[in-house]
Amino acid sequence: MNRCGEAAFCLSPITASRKDLALTGQVLSVGQRRCALQRRRMRAFSLVRQQTYIAVMGSDRQIIGFAGWNGSGKTTLVTNLLPVLTGWALRVSTIKHAHHDFEVDYPGKDSHRHRQAGATETVVSSSNRWALIHELRGQPELSLDELVIRTGPVDLLLVEGFKHQSHSKIEVFRPALGYPLLAAEDPAIVAIASDGPVHGTDRPILDLNAVEEIATFICDHCGLQPIRGDT
Repeated sequence: MNRCGEAAFCLSPITASRKDLALTGQVLSVGQRRCALQRRRMRAFSLVRQQTYIAVMGSDRQIIGFAGWNGSGKTTLVTNLLPVLTGWALRVSTIKHAHHDFEVDYPGKDSHRHRQAGATETVVSSSNRWALIHELRGQPELSLDELVIRTGPVDLLLVEGFKHQSHSKIEVFRPALGYPLLAAEDPAIVAIASDGPVHGTDRPILDLNAVEEIATFICDHCGLQPIRGDT
């Protein structure tokens, strides 16, 4: 929180208007000017926050998530779906929630040295790919909304994890693990992909091992028009 009692966010520079910087003709102190500028930044941020993953659905991408208990096979399903969906001429990106200590860089690499030296963001670029690494350094973790906004336009965005968010999800379920169905408590789960019988639910049941069946369900649910090689 800043001295205005508002959370501080770093957005592109926004110049405070004369109206913001004056109070009935009173000359503002430096602190009051900073607070006025912060209020403008907060208003701009609230406009950005309106562009949630619900808002972007149907515009430049569709979103489907995968939820399930540890060991259910969410990552395996996502990695099996990707070649099928991209083989159907769909552009697909992914977002995965990870533990707080995950690492994509390694000691000794130049980019790692930049981060260790204090860089907030480090961009690594080559002719094949580029990556942006952002260090939170004690700041709050980004929400799914904020992560989606930061992704580029594609046909479909696959989200692994974030099971408590309200986007449409497929539950990955293995009865042998002995865990209860997440669908019983989550109306956003639109189908269950299972490797065994599922009882006590009205959601569609998909064969966890039938990857093309699941891919077809996703396309139908999201209103996508895949280009299959056999058509």
